[in-house]
Amino acid sequence: DDRRTLGGFRWDHAFDAATTGEVQFVIDDRKINQPTGTTSAIGDYLSYNLSSGLKHKSSFAGLPTLSYIGAFWNYLPVDGQTFFVAPGGDAKLGKLQSEQTGSTMNFGARAREEVKLTNEFAGGARATVERTSLDASQTGFTYDAGGNITKIANVSADRDLTNVAPELGVVYTPSREWQLRARVGTGYGTPQVSNLLVTPDGEPGNNTELKSQRNVGFDVGGDWTPTPCVLFSVTGFYEFFNNELVSQSAGPGLMNY
Repeated sequence: DDRRTLGGFRWDHAFDAATTGEVQFVIDDRKINQPTGTTSAIGDYLSYNLSSGLKHKSSFAGLPTLSYIGAFWNYLPVDGQTFFVAPGGDAKLGKLQSEQTGSTMNFGARAREEVKLTNEFAGGARATVERTSLDASQTGFTYDAGGNITKIANVSADRDLTNVAPELGVVYTPSREWQLRARVGTGYGTPQVSNLLVTPDGEPGNNTELKSQRNVGFDVGGDWTPTPCVLFSVTGFYEFFNNELVSQSAGPGLMNY
């Protein structure tokens, strides 16, 4: 039984004929109740996302350019609880298995520069730099057959990551009907807070040695527009991953890591 509610606002403004800007703020409230197996995850995650940017049209060495620069910040609390599902059906909650507190925060900047080299050729470069802060603490409970607590395990994790993702692309438009394009771009993925709290042995523990996932992608494509009302488009792409974040089982009765 999950419920998600989003709300926000966006402001766009033209400072002059060549410069525009925007600011966007979004609140995202995700409330979950997930008895998907022998346990049930309970939590209310109220996150915030702020972004802004400026676009400016100008020229460089007589060539038309379009520039963009922006910044962003987002914050997600990771406070939640996991209960054992009690016997008897109807997803009735039993003993508390664990509770987690902490947050994920990201902030960074983006920039993009597009240049029209000729009437047929245009090129662009962009980059994103992002700082990610992950911090959390988790308390796990072990019970005996009588339901009494026999062990309390505390685990904490604190990890900061910095990632940069550049990209290059070109577009060739020989006529109104045809457009060809090519691009090479990089990306990244950061671990989630929960990934830092389970060891490769499938037990609660510190796993902060995880690195950011990296990927490099290549794509080539084209569009054919025989008439203003008909468009055919095809793109081929290939992605290479390094340090890919993959969830694995440590064995029967153990946690995924």
